[in-house]
Amino acid sequence: MASALWTVLPSRMSLRSLKWSLLLLSLLSFFVMWYLSLPHYNVIERVNWMYFYEIHLDVCQLRRVIAAHGFSSKEIITFWQVMLRNTTYHY
Repeated sequence: MASALWTVLPSRMSLRSLKWSLLLLSLLSFFVMWYLSLPHYNVIERVNWMYFYEIHLDVCQLRRVIAAHGFSSKEIITFWQVMLRNTTYHY
């Protein structure tokens, strides 16, 4: 085994430096595996991404914009009323 190492090793690398590099590599791999084995907890607070109840929108002022998209103001108003009625808040 030792004779096979001498044929593979470059001329400037000694057996001692090979041992140190293998030791450092094994320590590095140990710490990488130790870190990967730790449980990773992602604590995410509940965030309400739907802020529909905070929007105070006067649909009557935006009739032209709404009509350009194919919805009447009555449809938008009833949609928002149904949406607010059916929304449950979980806090």
